[in-house]
Amino acid sequence: MTKVNNFYVPKVDSLRVRVPICDIEIIDRTLIDNLITVLENTGEVIEQKKGKPFKKETPGGLAFKIWARERKDISESEIKHELYFLVNAKHLKERYFEGITIDNVDLIRQEINSLNVIKIDLDTFLNCDILDVDMCFDFEANPGDFKKYVVNRYGDMAFTTKRDRVYQFTSKSNLGLELNNRDYSTPGKPHAKFYHKGIELENNSASFADKFLKNVDYANICRFEFNLKNRRYFKHYGIGRIKTLKQLLKLSTKRRLFMDVYQNWFIKRKIMPATGIDFKDMIIHSAFELLNSYELDMIINNAVSKATSRNQPGKIRAYYHNIMTADKKEFHEANRIMLTEKLDAFFGVQENRTYDVRTNVTAAMTKKIKDINDEIPF
Repeated sequence: MTKVNNFYVPKVDSLRVRVPICDIEIIDRTLIDNLITVLENTGEVIEQKKGKPFKKETPGGLAFKIWARERKDISESEIKHELYFLVNAKHLKERYFEGITIDNVDLIRQEINSLNVIKIDLDTFLNCDILDVDMCFDFEANPGDFKKYVVNRYGDMAFTTKRDRVYQFTSKSNLGLELNNRDYSTPGKPHAKFYHKGIELENNSASFADKFLKNVDYANICRFEFNLKNRRYFKHYGIGRIKTLKQLLKLSTKRRLFMDVYQNWFIKRKIMPATGIDFKDMIIHSAFELLNSYELDMIINNAVSKATSRNQPGKIRAYYHNIMTADKKEFHEANRIMLTEKLDAFFGVQENRTYDVRTNVTAAMTKKIKDINDEIPF
């Protein structure tokens, strides 16, 4: 299985583009031709419609839409005849997790041309106006950690007004946190969401995953995504000069966008002191964190061998598994710190903490645990 290796990389996920009809070749004329119905004996026009949009969804879950529209620019008196179409990272098929980049965007153009509806050259494609852009980045977390340390935690941290909406989804088929939606979004508080991409692909995009991602390990991939709905949103974030597809894909400050969106939505972390934790448990927990999985297995087996009653082995194992996770014996708290600190670093949250006083897990311990576990085959 291929491992996704571009975590914490800002990328373009989808957008709408528009182009003057005169700049491209129309193959399917029903897009732009008027459909006129007349009475045969008199020639009287009884119905007239605009061109018919082209829509297609393939068995592999690729969705395409192309449509024509007339637009009157406020600064100009003439009416512009334009063609719109959707551009989506899924059109990259097996290269989906790369996101749309300047290096692979021509593959999407070729995919659109293969529909035999329009024909557009690369230069014209790159100079299309952009609208309704979705930006995203991926990070790694299993569903349990993602729910506990991102969905639940970030829901409490979201800074909202009466107008804002925060939705938490915690079902087996939909795990995530959604901030506003397209109807409630504003430039300052755009539609944004954290969601578990592996679960989404498994349940809502199964046909796409089955056809194009069979050899990709996407089980523990999560995503943060936000939407820039129109030009007002671009101007709000200081990128009003970005108007074409090429300019967007070559934008060097994508990460700054994510930081701005995040800081509009979330308050900073607060570290709370531990309460109600027995000091002996703290000592044992801290000792366990300095050992690798092999050493811990030896300890548990040795402890069980010293049991003096029928109930003790079960109690020993129960205590042991409260310290360790069921999956690959990774530490809950070490995983949490690695996950949330990486997100903090990406979003530019400055906290300069060296340890979390709720768990007494130091950064050095976290690194030691990660390095040791990486060396141990499971």
